[in-house]
Amino acid sequence: METSILETPIVTVYVPTKNRRHLLERCLESILNQSYRRLDVIVVDDGSNDGSLEYLEVVSRRDERLRVLKNSKEPGACGSRNTAIFSAKGKLITGVDDDDYLLPWYIECFVKNWEKRSLGVVFLYSHQRVLMEGGGVKRKRKKCHIRNADILICNNWVGNQVFTSTSLLQEVGGYDPNFPAWQDYECWYRLLLLSAGTAQCSDMDGYIIDVSHGFHRISSQKVEKIRAAYVLFCDKHRLSDRKRDILSLKLRNYDRKAPSPKAILQSIVMYPFYDNVKNAFFLLLSYVRRSFLLR
Repeated sequence: METSILETPIVTVYVPTKNRRHLLERCLESILNQSYRRLDVIVVDDGSNDGSLEYLEVVSRRDERLRVLKNSKEPGACGSRNTAIFSAKGKLITGVDDDDYLLPWYIECFVKNWEKRSLGVVFLYSHQRVLMEGGGVKRKRKKCHIRNADILICNNWVGNQVFTSTSLLQEVGGYDPNFPAWQDYECWYRLLLLSAGTAQCSDMDGYIIDVSHGFHRISSQKVEKIRAAYVLFCDKHRLSDRKRDILSLKLRNYDRKAPSPKAILQSIVMYPFYDNVKNAFFLLLSYVRRSFLLR
Protein backbone atom coordinates (compact mmCIF):
# COMPACT_ATOMS: atom_id res chain seq x y z
CA MET A 1 0.00 0.00 0.00
CA GLU A 2 1.45 3.35 -1.02
CA THR A 3 1.89 6.13 1.53
CA SER A 4 -0.58 8.99 1.13
CA ILE A 5 0.98 12.34 0.33
CA LEU A 6 -0.76 13.75 3.39
CA GLU A 7 1.12 11.24 5.57
CA THR A 8 4.53 12.38 4.35
CA PRO A 9 6.13 15.09 6.50
CA ILE A 10 6.60 18.65 5.33
CA VAL A 11 10.29 19.56 5.13
CA THR A 12 11.38 23.16 5.67
CA VAL A 13 14.38 24.22 3.56
CA TYR A 14 15.89 27.57 4.54
CA VAL A 15 18.22 29.76 2.49
CA PRO A 16 19.92 32.95 3.73
CA THR A 17 20.83 35.37 0.95
CA LYS A 18 22.25 38.80 0.19
CA ASN A 19 23.10 40.32 -3.18
CA ARG A 20 23.85 37.12 -5.10
CA ARG A 21 20.81 36.89 -7.32
CA HIS A 22 22.25 34.73 -10.12
CA LEU A 23 23.54 32.20 -7.60
CA LEU A 24 20.28 32.37 -5.64
CA GLU A 25 18.28 31.59 -8.78
CA ARG A 26 20.22 28.36 -9.35
CA CYS A 27 19.93 27.41 -5.67
CA LEU A 28 16.19 28.07 -5.44
CA GLU A 29 15.34 26.27 -8.66
CA SER A 30 17.23 23.21 -7.44
CA ILE A 31 15.11 23.21 -4.27
CA LEU A 32 11.76 23.76 -5.94
CA ASN A 33 12.56 21.03 -8.49
CA GLN A 34 13.17 18.38 -5.82
CA SER A 35 11.47 15.01 -6.38
CA TYR A 36 10.12 15.36 -2.84
CA ARG A 37 7.33 17.91 -3.21
CA ARG A 38 6.12 18.49 0.37
CA LEU A 39 8.35 21.49 1.04
CA ASP A 40 8.18 24.70 3.02
CA VAL A 41 10.89 26.81 1.38
CA ILE A 42 12.01 29.93 3.27
CA VAL A 43 14.42 32.42 1.73
CA VAL A 44 15.54 35.08 4.20
CA ASP A 45 16.92 38.23 2.59
CA ASP A 46 19.53 40.17 4.55
CA GLY A 47 19.16 43.50 2.76
CA SER A 48 19.75 42.79 -0.93
CA ASN A 49 19.66 45.62 -3.46
CA ASP A 50 20.46 43.62 -6.62
CA GLY A 51 16.91 42.63 -7.59
CA SER A 52 16.86 39.48 -5.45
CA LEU A 53 13.66 40.49 -3.65
CA GLU A 54 11.85 41.27 -6.89
CA TYR A 55 12.90 37.89 -8.29
CA LEU A 56 11.75 36.11 -5.13
CA GLU A 57 8.37 37.84 -5.22
CA VAL A 58 7.80 36.62 -8.78
CA VAL A 59 8.72 33.04 -7.88
CA SER A 60 6.58 33.07 -4.72
CA ARG A 61 3.53 33.98 -6.80
CA ARG A 62 4.28 31.02 -9.07
CA ASP A 63 5.00 28.51 -6.31
CA GLU A 64 3.12 28.80 -3.03
CA ARG A 65 5.69 26.60 -1.25
CA LEU A 66 8.10 29.57 -1.22
CA ARG A 67 7.98 32.14 1.55
CA VAL A 68 10.18 35.25 1.48
CA LEU A 69 11.20 36.83 4.78
CA LYS A 70 13.34 39.84 5.59
CA ASN A 71 15.99 39.66 8.29
CA SER A 72 15.57 42.71 10.50
CA LYS A 73 16.73 41.50 13.94
CA GLU A 74 20.17 39.90 13.61
CA PRO A 75 22.12 40.91 10.49
CA GLY A 76 24.18 38.26 8.74
CA ALA A 77 23.69 34.69 7.63
CA CYS A 78 23.40 33.39 11.20
CA GLY A 79 20.53 35.72 12.04
CA SER A 80 18.83 34.92 8.73
CA ARG A 81 18.98 31.20 9.45
CA ASN A 82 17.41 31.74 12.89
CA THR A 83 14.64 33.83 11.37
CA ALA A 84 13.79 30.89 9.13
CA ILE A 85 14.17 28.22 11.81
CA PHE A 86 11.69 29.89 14.14
CA SER A 87 9.25 30.51 11.28
CA ALA A 88 9.41 26.95 9.94
CA LYS A 89 6.19 25.03 9.28
CA GLY A 90 7.84 21.71 8.45
CA LYS A 91 8.24 18.80 10.87
CA LEU A 92 11.76 18.31 9.49
CA ILE A 93 14.28 20.93 8.45
CA THR A 94 17.52 21.49 6.55
CA GLY A 95 19.38 24.39 4.99
CA VAL A 96 21.17 25.40 1.80
CA ASP A 97 23.63 28.27 1.29
CA ASP A 98 22.59 30.50 -1.60
CA ASP A 99 25.75 29.77 -3.59
CA ASP A 100 25.23 26.01 -3.36
CA TYR A 101 22.59 23.79 -4.95
CA LEU A 102 20.98 20.37 -4.69
CA LEU A 103 20.59 17.37 -6.95
CA PRO A 104 16.90 16.47 -7.54
CA TRP A 105 16.73 13.49 -5.17
CA TYR A 106 18.54 15.07 -2.18
CA ILE A 107 15.55 15.79 0.10
CA GLU A 108 13.77 12.56 -0.80
CA CYS A 109 16.81 10.51 0.24
CA PHE A 110 17.00 12.32 3.56
CA VAL A 111 13.31 11.70 4.29
CA LYS A 112 13.65 7.99 3.52
CA ASN A 113 16.80 7.69 5.64
CA TRP A 114 15.18 9.62 8.49
CA GLU A 115 12.33 7.11 8.62
CA LYS A 116 14.78 4.20 8.99
CA ARG A 117 17.46 5.94 11.08
CA SER A 118 19.05 4.13 13.99
CA LEU A 119 17.76 4.58 17.53
CA GLY A 120 19.14 7.73 19.16
CA VAL A 121 20.04 9.53 15.91
CA VAL A 122 19.05 13.20 16.23
CA PHE A 123 20.29 14.46 12.88
CA LEU A 124 21.48 13.24 9.50
CA TYR A 125 24.17 14.69 7.23
CA SER A 126 25.60 13.59 3.89
CA HIS A 127 28.64 13.33 1.68
CA GLN A 128 29.05 16.37 -0.58
CA ARG A 129 30.45 17.37 -3.95
CA VAL A 130 32.61 20.45 -4.37
CA LEU A 131 32.51 22.36 -7.66
CA MET A 132 36.06 23.63 -8.11
CA GLU A 133 37.47 26.46 -10.18
CA GLY A 134 37.84 25.25 -13.74
CA GLY A 135 34.74 23.05 -13.51
CA GLY A 136 36.23 20.01 -11.79
CA VAL A 137 34.25 18.19 -9.10
CA LYS A 138 35.75 16.88 -5.86
CA ARG A 139 33.83 14.46 -3.67
CA LYS A 140 33.91 14.99 0.11
CA ARG A 141 33.14 11.75 1.93
CA LYS A 142 32.14 12.02 5.58
CA LYS A 143 32.51 9.86 8.65
CA CYS A 144 29.60 7.38 8.73
CA HIS A 145 28.49 7.81 12.33
CA ILE A 146 29.09 10.29 15.14
CA ARG A 147 28.34 8.64 18.46
CA ASN A 148 28.51 11.75 20.68
CA ALA A 149 29.31 15.46 20.74
CA ASP A 150 32.92 14.89 21.82
CA ILE A 151 33.74 13.33 18.44
CA LEU A 152 33.30 16.78 16.91
CA ILE A 153 36.06 18.25 19.08
CA CYS A 154 38.73 16.81 16.79
CA ASN A 155 37.04 17.86 13.54
CA ASN A 156 33.77 19.00 11.99
CA TRP A 157 32.88 15.64 10.45
CA VAL A 158 29.40 16.91 9.59
CA GLY A 159 29.94 19.81 7.18
CA ASN A 160 27.75 22.84 6.74
CA GLN A 161 24.21 21.34 6.75
CA VAL A 162 22.16 18.80 8.70
CA PHE A 163 18.70 17.26 8.35
CA THR A 164 16.85 17.14 11.64
CA SER A 165 13.65 17.67 13.59
CA THR A 166 12.48 21.28 13.48
CA SER A 167 11.34 21.17 17.09
CA LEU A 168 14.77 19.96 18.27
CA LEU A 169 16.62 22.68 16.38
CA GLN A 170 14.25 25.24 17.90
CA GLU A 171 14.64 23.76 21.38
CA VAL A 172 18.43 24.18 21.35
CA GLY A 173 18.03 27.79 20.19
CA GLY A 174 19.16 27.51 16.59
CA TYR A 175 22.47 29.15 15.73
CA ASP A 176 24.31 31.22 18.32
CA PRO A 177 24.61 34.77 16.89
CA ASN A 178 27.38 35.58 19.36
CA PHE A 179 29.81 33.44 17.37
CA PRO A 180 31.78 35.39 14.73
CA ALA A 181 32.48 32.07 12.95
CA TRP A 182 31.87 28.32 13.43
CA GLN A 183 28.14 28.94 13.97
CA ASP A 184 27.18 25.73 12.18
CA TYR A 185 29.92 23.67 13.86
CA GLU A 186 28.91 24.91 17.31
CA CYS A 187 25.24 24.26 16.55
CA TRP A 188 25.90 20.62 15.59
CA TYR A 189 27.97 20.15 18.75
CA ARG A 190 25.16 21.62 20.87
CA LEU A 191 22.51 19.47 19.16
CA LEU A 192 24.41 16.33 20.11
CA LEU A 193 25.40 17.57 23.56
CA LEU A 194 21.96 18.69 24.76
CA SER A 195 20.09 15.74 23.26
CA ALA A 196 22.73 13.15 24.30
CA GLY A 197 22.12 11.80 20.81
CA THR A 198 24.10 10.57 17.84
CA ALA A 199 24.36 11.59 14.17
CA GLN A 200 24.36 9.46 11.05
CA CYS A 201 25.65 10.04 7.53
CA SER A 202 23.25 9.35 4.65
CA ASP A 203 25.13 7.52 1.93
CA MET A 204 24.59 10.09 -0.84
CA ASP A 205 26.23 13.25 -2.16
CA GLY A 206 23.40 15.36 -3.52
CA TYR A 207 24.61 18.66 -2.01
CA ILE A 208 26.88 20.69 -4.32
CA ILE A 209 29.25 23.21 -2.69
CA ASP A 210 30.30 25.79 -5.26
CA VAL A 211 33.71 27.39 -4.63
CA SER A 212 34.22 28.29 -8.30
CA HIS A 213 32.47 31.69 -8.24
CA GLY A 214 34.08 35.02 -7.43
CA PHE A 215 31.98 35.82 -4.37
CA HIS A 216 33.02 35.13 -0.80
CA ARG A 217 31.33 32.07 0.61
CA ILE A 218 28.94 32.61 3.51
CA SER A 219 31.14 30.30 5.57
CA SER A 220 34.48 31.94 4.69
CA GLN A 221 35.93 33.87 7.63
CA LYS A 222 39.02 35.85 8.56
CA VAL A 223 41.57 34.24 10.85
CA GLU A 224 40.82 36.73 13.65
CA LYS A 225 37.18 35.68 13.69
CA ILE A 226 38.14 32.01 13.75
CA ARG A 227 40.39 32.56 16.75
CA ALA A 228 37.62 34.48 18.54
CA ALA A 229 35.18 31.66 17.79
CA TYR A 230 37.66 29.14 19.21
CA VAL A 231 37.92 31.03 22.51
CA LEU A 232 34.14 31.45 22.73
CA PHE A 233 33.55 27.76 21.97
CA CYS A 234 35.98 26.66 24.69
CA ASP A 235 34.49 29.01 27.27
CA LYS A 236 30.84 28.37 26.43
CA HIS A 237 31.21 24.59 26.64
CA ARG A 238 33.78 24.64 29.46
CA LEU A 239 36.23 22.43 27.63
CA SER A 240 39.06 20.80 29.55
CA ASP A 241 42.63 21.84 28.78
CA ARG A 242 43.15 18.66 26.79
CA LYS A 243 40.06 19.26 24.66
CA ARG A 244 41.09 22.89 24.15
CA ASP A 245 44.42 21.68 22.80
CA ILE A 246 42.73 19.23 20.45
CA LEU A 247 40.24 21.84 19.25
CA SER A 248 43.12 24.23 18.59
CA LEU A 249 44.20 21.91 15.76
CA LYS A 250 41.24 23.27 13.76
CA LEU A 251 42.89 26.69 13.82
CA ARG A 252 45.75 25.29 11.75
CA ASN A 253 43.35 24.97 8.82
CA TYR A 254 43.09 28.76 8.78
CA ASP A 255 46.28 30.38 10.09
CA ARG A 256 48.62 27.83 8.43
CA LYS A 257 50.81 27.63 11.53
CA ALA A 258 52.56 24.40 12.52
CA PRO A 259 50.23 22.23 14.65
CA SER A 260 51.25 21.15 18.13
CA PRO A 261 52.58 17.55 18.15
CA LYS A 262 51.30 17.21 21.72
CA ALA A 263 47.76 18.11 20.63
CA ILE A 264 47.99 15.73 17.67
CA LEU A 265 48.97 12.81 19.94
CA GLN A 266 46.23 13.71 22.43
CA SER A 267 43.71 13.68 19.60
CA ILE A 268 44.80 10.20 18.50
CA VAL A 269 44.70 8.84 22.07
CA MET A 270 41.28 10.29 22.89
CA TYR A 271 39.65 9.60 19.51
CA PRO A 272 41.42 6.55 17.98
CA PHE A 273 39.14 5.95 14.99
CA TYR A 274 40.31 5.76 11.38
CA ASP A 275 39.16 9.17 10.11
CA ASN A 276 40.74 11.01 13.01
CA VAL A 277 44.00 9.04 12.92
CA LYS A 278 44.25 9.81 9.21
CA ASN A 279 43.55 13.49 9.85
CA ALA A 280 46.12 13.54 12.68
CA PHE A 281 48.72 11.91 10.43
CA PHE A 282 48.39 14.70 7.86
CA LEU A 283 48.64 17.30 10.62
CA LEU A 284 51.78 15.62 11.93
CA LEU A 285 53.20 15.53 8.42
CA SER A 286 52.48 19.25 8.17
CA TYR A 287 54.33 19.84 11.44
CA VAL A 288 57.40 17.90 10.24
CA ARG A 289 57.40 19.71 6.90
CA ARG A 290 57.16 23.15 8.49
CA SER A 291 59.86 22.32 11.04
CA PHE A 292 62.15 21.23 8.21
CA LEU A 293 61.51 24.39 6.21
CA LEU A 294 62.33 26.59 9.22
CA ARG A 295 65.79 25.08 9.59
